[in-house]
Amino acid sequence: MSHEIRTPMNGVLGMMEVLDRQGLDAAQRRTVATMRDSAQALLRIIDDVLDFSKIEAGRLEMEAAPFSLSGLIDGVMSTFQAQAAAKGLMLTGAVDPGSDDTLIAMRRGCGRSCSTCSAMRSNSPSAAASRCAPRRRRSAAAARA
Repeated sequence: MSHEIRTPMNGVLGMMEVLDRQGLDAAQRRTVATMRDSAQALLRIIDDVLDFSKIEAGRLEMEAAPFSLSGLIDGVMSTFQAQAAAKGLMLTGAVDPGSDDTLIAMRRGCGRSCSTCSAMRSNSPSAAASRCAPRRRRSAAAARA
């Protein structure tokens, strides 16, 4: 059932990629980037909802995965900047200089399809590939212990 739910969102993401290659100006590229980030966030929520059945069956695998703190903050800022401005608010966020930018988070395992990895933000194809590399996997039961 999961592919019936994920496929339409992946289609939306694919069409955003096509749109992004249409010679957009800077403002339009930022709008498409925000749309893409929001669609990827929705895809992660869909994945989380679908994972409940795996959790109940004790089949959810977790793995440690690095992520960029500044990339996360930048993504959140770009997603909510327009909404904040429309309400007359100034939205700011920053990582202190000298702070570790790469952090480790527990997330669901990539499994065969690595669909979670494709939804992760990346700055380069090599970064995305390294995020999808096999890591130490733990079952959901082991992660709870």
